[in-house]
Amino acid sequence: MATGTRITFADIQNPLFLYPSDGPLSVSVSKLQGSADYRSWKRSMEIQLAAKRKLGFVTGAVLRTTDEVNVVQWDTCNNLVISWLHNNVSDSIRKSILFVESASEIWTQLEKRFSLTNGSRKYKLNCDLFATKQNKLTVANYFTALSEIWEEIEALKVLPSITVITPEITKLLDSIHTMKEEAKLFQFLNGLNDCYASQRSQLLMMQPLPTVESACSAIQQEESQRQLLKYESISQDFDVSAMYSKNTRVYECTICHGKGHTADRMSNNVVMQNTEPDPNQNEVTITESQLQQLLQLLPNASKSVSKSDTDDELDLSFSGMAFCGVISQVSDKWIMDSDASDHIVSTISHLTNVRCAPANCVIKLPTGESASISHIGELQLKNKLWLRNVLFVPRFKHNLLSIHKLSQDNNCHIRFTPLTCDIIDNTTAELITTGHLDQGLYYLQDLSSDVQDSIKFSQDRGLLAVIMLVCSLLFSYGITVLGMPLIQL
Repeated sequence: MATGTRITFADIQNPLFLYPSDGPLSVSVSKLQGSADYRSWKRSMEIQLAAKRKLGFVTGAVLRTTDEVNVVQWDTCNNLVISWLHNNVSDSIRKSILFVESASEIWTQLEKRFSLTNGSRKYKLNCDLFATKQNKLTVANYFTALSEIWEEIEALKVLPSITVITPEITKLLDSIHTMKEEAKLFQFLNGLNDCYASQRSQLLMMQPLPTVESACSAIQQEESQRQLLKYESISQDFDVSAMYSKNTRVYECTICHGKGHTADRMSNNVVMQNTEPDPNQNEVTITESQLQQLLQLLPNASKSVSKSDTDDELDLSFSGMAFCGVISQVSDKWIMDSDASDHIVSTISHLTNVRCAPANCVIKLPTGESASISHIGELQLKNKLWLRNVLFVPRFKHNLLSIHKLSQDNNCHIRFTPLTCDIIDNTTAELITTGHLDQGLYYLQDLSSDVQDSIKFSQDRGLLAVIMLVCSLLFSYGITVLGMPLIQL
């Protein structure tokens, strides 16, 4: 080495040279945990040691000489490399190599313990490669995950060296490189989410095919654009409302001195509340057209039960609304079916002696579909007819009467005429009750006329409850209708 304090380039090139800043903490990588991260840890350490020209101490290229000066310097560098290795492995691994005096021997032991055969590692990496999908990852993170696997697979491939380069060899190498890039492109596009299907098709139709980096850049631009449009859409949702609009002008009535309406809209039939609103809060109004839209959402009160789509279903216009009650269907008719094997009821409240049906018990409906039976019970009609083992099928919205079961349980027979069907007692030959033909089906009327009144009352009460609910919500937000504040109900 050079004499004095002057450091030459030859001194820096010497592997025994140490910088003043070199110390036990000069090299820092992710700590080695085991076989799973050994290859990445080894590669990181090789880069760090090579940058400090100390890689030969772990590979055995820099040997300990007999020169007294070089021996001392070699021991110093060897101990420094050992400290780097100790500081970059886990505590349990460090204990196993603590008393090894040579950096190359430590390196060899770690290689033998944690290095996996290329075949096993390649298989694991390829499995990870095919299993890697974007899912909830961003495009950048998804591409990074693929790149890590690609680079490690490439590092495991050992190709023979070429000493003489000819045009044919150059052309062959270019073709191999193109095939590798195409394989990466297909793997990247295959793992993308389905929302990028159109962009995937456009990239595959390009001639020649783009590189995987170019494809990733194009997909990232599409991702950024979608995020921007989504943000703008959310911002517009906050600024614009479909049900009401903000009015910057505050009206004040000269009669009641209330805010939100003028004197010409003051009604003598409405008792106004003289509450002073918050001056810092913007007044919210509903225009006449918006009020009509709101009223269209309410169910049609003129629609009666008898004009519904089916005779046994109520108008379900309230479906989907926030509603503090439930409108129950109450059917008063039984369909008399000679092909039915069992009685079926549409409302479980009609049954007595209710018990749960056996598990996985299903029945085939007249539509051909299968439905689950939830409960089984008994039912007595008002004409003293007993129905036993009646099935409650939640999906079935009709009351079905099995002619076979009816005649068997009640010792009766049924006589059909073009317009009626008579149920006659076998013992006394007396008429028990009569069913009537309606639209090709025989119906047996069971419940009293009070049921129809209860249905109509239930509808009216439901309509009133919805109107009160809407008015209450509007009042709670300080919304005015046609410039007049709502009165709290």
